[in-house]
Amino acid sequence: MAILGEAPRAIEALRPNIARIVDDLLDAIVARGSADLVADFAYPLPASVIMDMLGVPRSDLAVMKVWSDDIALFVGIARTTPGKHARAQVGTREMAAYFRRLVAERRAAPRDDMISALIAAGLLPFLGEITRVITPMKLLELMTPNNPLLKRLMVSAPGTYNHSVVAANLAETAAEAVGANPVLARVGCYFHDIGKIRRPHFFVENQADIGNIHENLSPTTSSDILNAHVTEGVELLKQYHFPTAIREIVQQHQGTTVKRYFYRQALDQGLDVREDDFRYPGPRPRSKEAAIVMIADTIEASARTLKDRSTEGIRDHVHRMIQGFIRDGQLDDCDLSFRDLRLVEEAMSNMVVSIYHARIEYPAPVQETAKAGEAVDTTGGGHDGTLDADDKTIPLPRPAARPRPSPS
Repeated sequence: MAILGEAPRAIEALRPNIARIVDDLLDAIVARGSADLVADFAYPLPASVIMDMLGVPRSDLAVMKVWSDDIALFVGIARTTPGKHARAQVGTREMAAYFRRLVAERRAAPRDDMISALIAAGLLPFLGEITRVITPMKLLELMTPNNPLLKRLMVSAPGTYNHSVVAANLAETAAEAVGANPVLARVGCYFHDIGKIRRPHFFVENQADIGNIHENLSPTTSSDILNAHVTEGVELLKQYHFPTAIREIVQQHQGTTVKRYFYRQALDQGLDVREDDFRYPGPRPRSKEAAIVMIADTIEASARTLKDRSTEGIRDHVHRMIQGFIRDGQLDDCDLSFRDLRLVEEAMSNMVVSIYHARIEYPAPVQETAKAGEAVDTTGGGHDGTLDADDKTIPLPRPAARPRPSPS
């Protein structure tokens, strides 16, 4: 595209198109018989030039102006209101969704515009970081097992890694159900607890046989350690140059929830504390994906401790967890509707039932003397007895020969 070449030549190439835009705007003013200089000329002229350069249809100018005006109400204003904030959030989301669709169209069918040129030059990932739009290729790159940070998590905190993978399955399924970005939710879940690699043994899933370290710490110290896994996780992602959207999920995945175990412990010890002293610093989730990661994180971890693993017991548990987030206001800043939350609950319930359903308790093996020709399971159970301790095939028992009926 000419605009990516030498600057003076590129600017000169724009002249005919700008002249056509000016003529169209002046013709429209003459046809109306009156004009608002700003609304009818000063705004649409540069906006139309920019849209032509990007490859955005001029017919979308009106909706672009609505989104831009809503964002401008909030951005750069020191004193704002919740209403302006909400409009700015909607405008930002809708504009980002629009350009994601446009980028996808240009990938499939390139044109002579700036977006197509950026895609062809391989500059879209850089542009995506600036505009905070993550490409599918970038997400796939982050979720590969060879990712250096993910490998560190696997080695340093294997319990956390296992939890994160299972929670990611829940998050991806729920995100698909509500039309959120399922790959972003999965990647966010992979790294939501990455800060635990600094002190892995301070978290129960990594303690194994060493005992609970928090028994020797004060409740406030334990609370501070749990806070640190969020802040240190964000810092690690910055060091590894992770996209902003992933860092925000990590920062928001605990919201401002209360660490109730340590809060109750502090009360039992007679300490003068408030519930707010044991809240995570936040902020609360501000996107569908961040909220889904929060829910998946809690449900996966708590489901491991369930005594009633019947289908009804698991569904009741998932419902209680989500209702708890709603009552605590943790989902107030994201755009999950009540319908969305019902879909999230259904999707996660089905997944948890399939993972943590009640299992049959197998009886201990009976010690019997082997009969000639029968297979012997020397491994203590776990398969059908066709392999011995050296993984060599041994014969299966043959059914006893049945007497054939005599011909009549």
